[in-house]
Amino acid sequence: MGKDMRKHHEKREKFEQGGVDKIIRELALCWTIFEKASEGIMCYPVNGDRVSMANEACAMTHGYSREEMQKVRLHDLNVADLPQLSSPRIRRLLAGEHLTFEVEHYHKDGHILLLEVSSTVISLPPMNEQETPGHMLSVSALTEFVASIEVPEIIGDLLRGDKFILEFQRDIAERKKMAAAILDANVSESLGVMAGSIAHQLNNLLQGVLGNIAMARLYTPKTSQALKFLKNAENSHTMALQLKKQLVAFATAGSAVGEKMAAGELFKGLDLFPPGGSPTEDAMDYPDPLPGKREKEAAENLAVQHPAPTGVRILVMDDEPAVLAVATEFLHYIGYRVDGVVNGHEAIQAYRRAAESGDPYGAVILDLFIAAGMGGKEAIERLREFDPQVKAIISSGHARDPLITNYVAYGFAARLLKPYRLRELQETLAGML
Repeated sequence: MGKDMRKHHEKREKFEQGGVDKIIRELALCWTIFEKASEGIMCYPVNGDRVSMANEACAMTHGYSREEMQKVRLHDLNVADLPQLSSPRIRRLLAGEHLTFEVEHYHKDGHILLLEVSSTVISLPPMNEQETPGHMLSVSALTEFVASIEVPEIIGDLLRGDKFILEFQRDIAERKKMAAAILDANVSESLGVMAGSIAHQLNNLLQGVLGNIAMARLYTPKTSQALKFLKNAENSHTMALQLKKQLVAFATAGSAVGEKMAAGELFKGLDLFPPGGSPTEDAMDYPDPLPGKREKEAAENLAVQHPAPTGVRILVMDDEPAVLAVATEFLHYIGYRVDGVVNGHEAIQAYRRAAESGDPYGAVILDLFIAAGMGGKEAIERLREFDPQVKAIISSGHARDPLITNYVAYGFAARLLKPYRLRELQETLAGML
């Protein structure tokens, strides 16, 4: 009987020692993961206000040592009012939810940390002092063991069934800054694209308005009082040209890395209305900012004589009806025969038909960008395949476009920057033909 009892106790001690060994291995593994984690890990009681356990990453993020961190009270960390902020959240955690949210914590030096927190409640099933087949070690034995290996008190509290909130914390301040920078860049780029589009449309409008004013002046008797008002209208376009230049600058800055132009800068220096707040009839006589140059250009425009028709055919491609109409009137006035098309496909077909009919075009004027169709860049390539000697002019308001700045390399003989004047068109064609 005594021999049987000794065997039973030896077997039990061996089994219990095996349980201790297993606990040691599992605790060692968990503790290593906790210590080496790159994210901050913090643990505190559900109903408490003091940090129970924090790893090195958590302490460093907050500017504390490990020892200091485990003395910090939660209400000293949280920027927001803790009870109002966390009570609903704790109720959800106790209901079994796993939550991810953003919080602001105070750093030891006082600056504010922005953290993303993944949170859950942890607990162990309560253990009785009575030994059972499922628990070969009593709570007392486990607690004594935990104390002997010098791990935080929280382990013993967990063994007794206490509940704790476990948080994994990530400092997301840099991520937020990067996201804000990307958003700002996207907004700036979008505004730049919009400004560029507006500038393009404004060029076309100015070409139509100024072209019609120029033609009206040419057909108005020099003694007519109407000339004064036409001159005023023509001079006032200076403001519109300045706005167009600033739109182009804004578009360029909006799409360039490291460059910005505030939207408020767009209208800086533009007196859109005279003193008093609204335009009047008298205000139409704007002072000319460049009187010498403007007077000279106006005189040159009026000095354009109506020469005998040259008989040369000119093909004009532009998808803006007002621009196409003005170009046609300019060319007719100078003495050319003119045909107009609205895209590159029509231009190629018209050029081929003219050549095959024996009455070819002497020159073509191609708009760089066509909203719905082939533009000038592709059209000149196709035209040169058919006629390597084609004489082409590229027309655009995009003065900084690579094709405009290096138009010869693309196969063009000349360029016209919108809005162009009658004299510019006449001299450009005269230099080619």
